Amino acid sequence: MGYKRKKISGVYEIKNIKTEKYYIGKSVDCFNRWQSHLQQLLYNKHHNEELQTDFNKGHYSYFQFRILKIQNKKYISNLEKETIQRYLRRNKYLYNVAQNPTKKIIKEKVKIIKEKKDSEES
Repeated sequence: MGYKRKKISGVYEIKNIKTEKYYIGKSVDCFNRWQSHLQQLLYNKHHNEELQTDFNKGHYSYFQFRILKIQNKKYISNLEKETIQRYLRRNKYLYNVAQNPTKKIIKEKVKIIKEKKDSEES
């Protein structure tokens, strides 16, 4: 019989050691989730465009996976939010677009500029 790995529920980070950028995530099976991230990145199918772009520019060895805290699945969503907020307070750059207000503002400004340009050209 094969070895069955125990599922570990918690919050994890994926760190780009070259750029010092982080992706914070949660899972009821952190190691399986890491394998899923890697597979998506290797096949250029990751949902986070910026993480995918940096992965494509570099080498897979630039990315480190680490479980930050093992937690009961009932509490991992709150722990993930708390962790993201802690990283932001420490001025860590996050790939997590939805959780990074600065990136949202920049994307909105770019969108407005593009729309303005398009309307002027029409």
